[in-house]
Amino acid sequence: MTGDRRHRGGILPLLLAALLAGCAGGGAELRYYLIDPVPLPELPGAEGGRSLQIRDLDVPRYLERFQIATRGPGNRIDYALNHQWGEPLRKNLLRTLAVHLGRSLGTVEVATPLTRLASPPDLRVRVHVERFERDADGRVQLHARWQLVDGADGSVRHTDRVELVSDTVVAAGDYPALVAAMQERFAELSERIAESIVARSAPAGDAA
Repeated sequence: MTGDRRHRGGILPLLLAALLAGCAGGGAELRYYLIDPVPLPELPGAEGGRSLQIRDLDVPRYLERFQIATRGPGNRIDYALNHQWGEPLRKNLLRTLAVHLGRSLGTVEVATPLTRLASPPDLRVRVHVERFERDADGRVQLHARWQLVDGADGSVRHTDRVELVSDTVVAAGDYPALVAAMQERFAELSERIAESIVARSAPAGDAA
């Protein structure tokens, strides 16, 4: 009995110390990430004088949290405790999309809900992100749809949708690799949108 008491007496202080250290330190250090613009070439047929307005860019409610979301088995959504976005994801994607479209189309006249143009845009873009996270199989999925609206008469020029999947598998817990894969997929989405804009650069009556 005396030996058991001594054993318990030695273990309890260690457990309390570990618990207090975890509470005081808050666990691992917080890491913050952004989806940054990447270098994109100007597309053939791009018109440098075109002006655009990104009217909307929506993300699902489950992606509006600062904690980075991943998808587990059975469509379970998991949130990282110590890996977070450096700003709201929607705001980050808006700014990055504006840079991507400007580079791909060779124009600086790209407005967002956070900025304005001096005159009405030639074209308005609406984007809805339906899914954007690492899947249970380790691949990043980006499902999105977009709409191009004539800046003069408000007519819909084009609608489209894509489901982009990363070629590489991202290991669970490797958040730098995860964000890098997400950045690549978002750049690909931006290129798809830019290509659809170039393809419909003619007046609405002449568009294919």
